[in-house]
Amino acid sequence: GLAGPRWGVAISASMMEEVNGRIPEALRWAREAEDIAVSEALRLFATCRRAAVLRAAGERFAHGDLVARVRRGLQDLDVTGFQNDERRLLLALAIETASIGDVLGARALLKQYADLPTGSWMLSLTDDPREIGARLFAEAVVADAGGDQALAHHRYREAFQILHRIGYERRALLAALRLGELTGQTYLLEYVDRTLRKLSS
Repeated sequence: GLAGPRWGVAISASMMEEVNGRIPEALRWAREAEDIAVSEALRLFATCRRAAVLRAAGERFAHGDLVARVRRGLQDLDVTGFQNDERRLLLALAIETASIGDVLGARALLKQYADLPTGSWMLSLTDDPREIGARLFAEAVVADAGGDQALAHHRYREAFQILHRIGYERRALLAALRLGELTGQTYLLEYVDRTLRKLSS
C-alpha cells in the first residue's frame, strides 16, 4: 500500500507497546513512523499516534499541544486526495480532538471523512471491515464525548463486534472496555481482562 510495510509495523508496534503500558517504547515507535512516513498525511497520522500515547500516559498538556499541531498541519493538505491509511488520519484526529473536549471539531473531522470522494479505486476499501470498524469506533468516541450515550453505546457495540471478528484486538479491547463501563455487562470486562493477559504474553 501507499504507507509501506515499515510504517505500518511502526504504528502497530506503538499500539502494542501502549497496550502493555510501555510508554517510552510506544513513543519511540510512533516517532519512527513519523520519520519514515512517505507523505505528510502519514507523518501527521504518526504524530497523532504519539498524541494518543501521551493521552494514555496522562500527559494532558503535551497531548493537547500535539493535537493542535496535527490540526494545523491538516489545514494545509488536500484531503480529497487521501488514499488508504491517509484517510485514517481524519478518524484518529477526530478521536484525539474529542478527547480534549472539542466535540464540534471532532464532528467536523468525521464529516470530512464521510465526504471523502469514493472513486473506483476505493470501492473495495469502503466495504473493508477494518475501515468500517475504525469509523464506528471514532463515531463512538465522539458521541461519547458529546454526551450522546445511546449513540455511543450503539457504535461501541458495532465497532467491538466487527473489530473482534477480524482480530483487531487492541481496538476491540478499547471498545469493549468503554462499552462495559457504560452498560455494566461483566462479559465485556472479562473479555478485556482475558485479552490484556493474552496481549501482554
